[in-house]
Amino acid sequence: MSSNFDFLQGNEDSMGYFRAANFLEQEYAIGNYASELTSARKIAENVVKFILDQNYMDNDATFAQNLKAVKYHHLLNQQLVDLLYAIKQPGNEASHTLEQYNKQDGVAALQHLSAI
Repeated sequence: MSSNFDFLQGNEDSMGYFRAANFLEQEYAIGNYASELTSARKIAENVVKFILDQNYMDNDATFAQNLKAVKYHHLLNQQLVDLLYAIKQPGNEASHTLEQYNKQDGVAALQHLSAI
C-alpha cells in the first residue's frame, strides 16, 4: 500500500517519522480520528525536537516551550510554525478529552502533517 509519506523511507533519520505517519494514515482509514490527531501531535512534537537538536539547542522542555523556542529563534518560517500549532491544539484536545472527531478533522491533520 502506498503512503503519502513514502518519501520519508529513504533516510535512516526519517524512518521513525515514516512509521508513525504510516500508522496515522491507518488510524484515519479506520475512522479512529481522535487517535490520529494525537499521533499527528506526537509526530509534530518530535519534528520540533529534531529541529532544535539540529541547531544545537536544548529540546528537553515541553512541546509548547520547544515550539516557542523554534518560533523565537526563527528556525522555521512562520507558515511552518503555524502548521505545527494547527497540529498541536487539536492533538492536545484529543489527548485530554472524550470529544468525538470526524473525517474532516482527520483530513486536516493529514494535510497539515504532509505540508510540514
